Parts: sequence; structure tokens; C-alpha cells
Amino acid sequence: MQPLDRTVLGPFNKCYNTALKEWMADHSGKLAGIYNIPALVAKAKSHDVENITSGFRVTGIFPHNADAFDEDAFCQLM
Repeated sequence: MQPLDRTVLGPFNKCYNTALKEWMADHSGKLAGIYNIPALVAKAKSHDVENITSGFRVTGIFPHNADAFDEDAFCQLM
């Protein structure tokens, strides 16, 4: 489990997609290009110190928590 995938990139994807859908609704018939990306990313900002540190906490990396996942999380079907 990657901490940033759980608490930063997932929420960022949702926020970015929402910002893009809003942009597309406001600019009907136009395609979003590379010059629109910075404004969309700024609007989708979902990362802060609390989100990032909670990613490490929820995955048991820091502070170390050996019980963050049960045994079944490590089992794989062959």
C-alpha cells in the first residue's frame, strides 16, 4: 500500500476530474489543452501536510504499526 496513493493521488484524481468537468461545462465544444492544466491542477489541490502524514499513518509506516493490516491482506491466490 502506497501512502500517497491512498491519501493524495486518489483524492487529487477526483478533484481534478471534477475541475475538468466544470471547465468543460463552462467551455462547451472546446477541448482542454496543455495550457489549461495548471489552472485545473491549482483548482484540484488536495494535498496538504495533514493528508500526506495521514497516508503514512493509515498504512502503518509512521509511526510504525505492525498491526495496520491483518494476515489476509498479504495472502494471494495462486
